Amino acid sequence: MGSWVEDQWVWNLRFRRDLFVWELNLLGNLLEILNGSPISIAVNSWCWKHDSCGFFLVKSAYMVLRQSTADEDRLPTRHNLWKQGVITDVGASMCDLCGLGYESVDHLFGSCNQISPIWYVILMWLGVEWVSPRGILGCFEIFMGMDTFSAECLVDMVKLSS
Repeated sequence: MGSWVEDQWVWNLRFRRDLFVWELNLLGNLLEILNGSPISIAVNSWCWKHDSCGFFLVKSAYMVLRQSTADEDRLPTRHNLWKQGVITDVGASMCDLCGLGYESVDHLFGSCNQISPIWYVILMWLGVEWVSPRGILGCFEIFMGMDTFSAECLVDMVKLSS
């Protein structure tokens, strides 16, 4: 596969058969892509890029969402695509998962009966008692007072409850 040579990864790809001439160009393209991707000897870890310490903070997620398109309901949900005329049939803007409401940000992250159980399980893992708010921003507003927890902590909670 490859090896480290003077702190740099050198690819040594081997194949079960000789490559055809047309495949040599593809191999060259692949090696160009691979060599353009940085590889490090360091151990990989999870890091929340929106916090200087790398920990997931509900507050930072809220701030990211407030600055994102979800806050202004500009995500390309089926309902928004219908409102913009991309989808012409209003029936096609219904939620694919439950079919009971228009596929909007608020529906997908709040009231969809196919997704809500997933949120409830996650919140149980976190030890949070929950009353579902009307929309996605309401979810983050509820969490504004919660303590910090890391992705590793969440993974540990998931492992313990499975």
